Amino acid sequence: MDQNLSFSTPQRQSPVAILLVIVNAVWSVLKQLWPFLIILLIGKRGGNFDTYFLIVSLVITVFSTIYSVIHYFRIYFYITDQELKYRSGLLSDKQLAIPFDKIQSVHFEQNILHKLFKVKKVIVDTAGSATQEFKIEALAD
Repeated sequence: MDQNLSFSTPQRQSPVAILLVIVNAVWSVLKQLWPFLIILLIGKRGGNFDTYFLIVSLVITVFSTIYSVIHYFRIYFYITDQELKYRSGLLSDKQLAIPFDKIQSVHFEQNILHKLFKVKKVIVDTAGSATQEFKIEALAD
């Protein structure tokens, strides 16, 4: 970790988070549209279907990218004497203040992209919660 980084003031994720979120968004779109991509590549029927499909796919990808970039600028986290604070939200504002004694686990993950850019994903779980409390997509090593 960067020795000059102070978690007592609101911090953003590493700028690499934008790239990681965009890659995840595009991957998610591709996973949902793969049957149509196969039909598009194999079946040469002609007509307007191919054009409409490409336009819709492009629009979805562009909106996912714009959302990802805006969302990056709306996530802040910092540590006080008693708790971990996290603020996010695009259409609504989500603020969490998690006392240290309620934090059950902190997971650090690194896939190949994280390793390439020397960042880690941080996932915080609290006691009594069935799902993760929040995650930071890219925190500098």
